[in-house]
Amino acid sequence: MFSFFKKNKKPQIPTEVMVWMTWEAKYQGLVSDINNYLSSGTPLGLVAFFSRTLFELEEILKSQKVSFHRLDRVSERASTEKIPLVQANLLDEFVNQSRNPFGDRSPAVFLIAEQYPIYSPEARLLENLAMLTPQAKAYIYTDLESPLMKAFGVEQLVSLMERLGMKPNDCIKHAFVNKSISNAQKKLEAKVESEINTDSMQAWFSKNIRS
Repeated sequence: MFSFFKKNKKPQIPTEVMVWMTWEAKYQGLVSDINNYLSSGTPLGLVAFFSRTLFELEEILKSQKVSFHRLDRVSERASTEKIPLVQANLLDEFVNQSRNPFGDRSPAVFLIAEQYPIYSPEARLLENLAMLTPQAKAYIYTDLESPLMKAFGVEQLVSLMERLGMKPNDCIKHAFVNKSISNAQKKLEAKVESEINTDSMQAWFSKNIRS
């Protein structure tokens, strides 16, 4: 058993949301960050909420010739020689069974390839990561073309990015942005009566949000 599994507490992992203007720019930024962390020798983990995003990550890592180990079962342990790649809901099982898949070489940084449309699953992921790897940091990657951002209305954020003179491949990150998105996720969550799980964010909005 691990001493850090205490159900009466909700530990927090330091998290920063990084917002790009386009889907393509987001993934370019993600690849650049992966390469920078690998060059510096920083232990790294990759996470996605949706299975379709997990597939996209696999294809990107293959194209960049980056070695990775996709965790598919709670009985698995991450390779110490490859980047662990995991879907967020599997971490629920690891925590529930008091199993740490990362072993002695726990990631110091987690790159989360997308946001979840509503607040609770995203918060649960960050709590799980904090219990499994309490010293780690997390960075969440999103873009203004995502269904999530479009649902919130991105005009003010676009205006801010333009006023700052940001280029298409630049990203914005600020505590105010984190808070604003979290508040919007909570408002959206209040509209969902019984969530239907899907393989992509686009499908999630189609199944869970009435037009």
